[in-house]
Amino acid sequence: WADGLVARILTGWLLPLNNQLLKYLKETFEKSQVFEDADDGRGVIQDFMIPIHHLEKAVQLTDTITGIYPLWMVPSRLYQPSLPLEILPKAGDVIFIDLGVYGFSHLPDWPGPDKTLKKFEKFTLEHQGFQELYAETLLTLEQFCDMFPFQLYRRVRESLPYCEDAFPNTYEKVSRT
Repeated sequence: WADGLVARILTGWLLPLNNQLLKYLKETFEKSQVFEDADDGRGVIQDFMIPIHHLEKAVQLTDTITGIYPLWMVPSRLYQPSLPLEILPKAGDVIFIDLGVYGFSHLPDWPGPDKTLKKFEKFTLEHQGFQELYAETLLTLEQFCDMFPFQLYRRVRESLPYCEDAFPNTYEKVSRT
């Protein structure tokens, strides 16, 4: 119902969250006293979209490698038959769950933020999900193109004069590799 006209009129001012606002809040609160553990490199702020039939495995993975609770879970229907085939989710017409992991791992054997992120990304790729683009990524360009429909994106960028020269692509904006 959330993509309907009434819902957008009533709650549209709430969503979507502004990307710049999210980055500002992340930078502000990660460095504040509220998140003093972030200095120890134990902070995790990451979102992944997982098909609902893989949710139990995703929660188990999150518990095993981070031990962070509570988790953010928001259902979404991403499949819209009117969209071009190349941008429809690989998992098909299923409900996706936005699984947000926000907090600090207090596990004694926690592998650190980069290894944790790589495990999340590997799981997400293997289970036909994807991660939110306001989050950081350690995916290679090839993995990123596998996760997201880059063909249409490239065609649009190539069709616009000076786009390639003037603006970084999405991968360059979110990648830490």
